[in-house]
Amino acid sequence: PRWDTMVSMSTSELTTASQAGPTRTARSRAILTLVGSVLGAVGYVLFLYLHAPWERGELVPYAEMVKHRDTWLTVHYWLGPLAALGFVVLGLAVMRLLQTRASILGSIAGVLLLVGGLGFAAGLASEGVLYYAAADPDALEPEAGAALLGHLMETELYFPLFGVGIAGVSLGCLVAAIALVISKAVPLWVPILLVVGVVAMAVAPHSIAWWASSPVQIAAVAISWYGLKTTRAA
Repeated sequence: PRWDTMVSMSTSELTTASQAGPTRTARSRAILTLVGSVLGAVGYVLFLYLHAPWERGELVPYAEMVKHRDTWLTVHYWLGPLAALGFVVLGLAVMRLLQTRASILGSIAGVLLLVGGLGFAAGLASEGVLYYAAADPDALEPEAGAALLGHLMETELYFPLFGVGIAGVSLGCLVAAIALVISKAVPLWVPILLVVGVVAMAVAPHSIAWWASSPVQIAAVAISWYGLKTTRAA
């Protein structure tokens, strides 16, 4: 065979290989993002279900905390960060999906969601550990433990972490919704779910506020799914 033909074939093969590599990498990342979104949504539902007995908007009595301290720690220290995973992955999914149109807004939304998700996770984990320690009858006398628990509940020293989490997630969802509408990367119902979830959480009563924000988790899974579809199309 002619030398130039061999060179041409080799160049074509190299080009195909170089294009296939990034495509496979992008697809793998999209699959991981989708799995993370689903895990985050499942963790969110489990957290809300198991946390329901304490969603009365009242201070938890010391005796009740002592009785359920192991469950409290599991729900807040383990399921709490898993529930927040959905917000973190949502930020990653938005940044991955919006790399052309509305990419700047997508990056801003992604950073806000990442910071918000991490703050939310840190707040829940801190709440779980602090209450668990205060309700340990082997470490503190009941009177001292009850006083410490009451002080923690009234002062909410960990609340700044929740504040960062709520603000980051709320603003991130709203910016992401605007970016998604501009980019037309997903159907209109997806950014609408983001807005509905944020607004519902703000106006709903305390006992159901977190349940009311569930549309955000649905939107997160949908965005990750459409991100995977774009890699398949590529």
